[in-house]
Amino acid sequence: MNMRRWVGAGLLVFVFGSLAVMGFRSLRGGAVQAESAPPSEPASSPAPLPAPAQSGQESRVGRSPEPERPAPVAPAPEVEPVRPPAQAARENNTRLIVYYFFGNRRCYSCVTIQRLTQQALEQGFADELRRGKIEWRPTNVETPETQHFIADYRLSSQSVIISQIKNGQQVGWQNLQQVWYLLGNEEEFIAYVQDGIRAALRAL
Repeated sequence: MNMRRWVGAGLLVFVFGSLAVMGFRSLRGGAVQAESAPPSEPASSPAPLPAPAQSGQESRVGRSPEPERPAPVAPAPEVEPVRPPAQAARENNTRLIVYYFFGNRRCYSCVTIQRLTQQALEQGFADELRRGKIEWRPTNVETPETQHFIADYRLSSQSVIISQIKNGQQVGWQNLQQVWYLLGNEEEFIAYVQDGIRAALRAL
């Protein structure tokens, strides 16, 4: 009885050992076949890398485009400056100078004469003032630089003087003495001053 058990157990060991050897050989053969087979290509190929930049050029991958540089602008040609009309008239040296001479102490009448004389000039001779044909010069004669006007025009009080300049030289002058008597009538005052200036312009 025991002998049969040992024989049966030996057969079982032989069978299982044969099966184990066969399984091991089949597994080893599959592994060798797998190693010898060429690798399969991936489903999708990766994107190609950018070509390297050539000499003297820089790769622009990942960089924002550079702004366009404006074309150089040629410098404007030099233009000869235009002289203002007043300067041209002074260089011509033919003009009228309308003075109003006053002192340090100024009364109401003194200030009014200056205001009305300037008004007469601006209303009647705006173009001549702009072109330099007439110059308006209120002047304080109580300074060291201007005291000579007292003797030049024989001044005894505040006065409106029209000086005629021709070729750079004074050729005549007039004292509008009636301005003191016309202070109460602005229209007559302005007309009187304008008439005197027109007469002096015609005489140039």
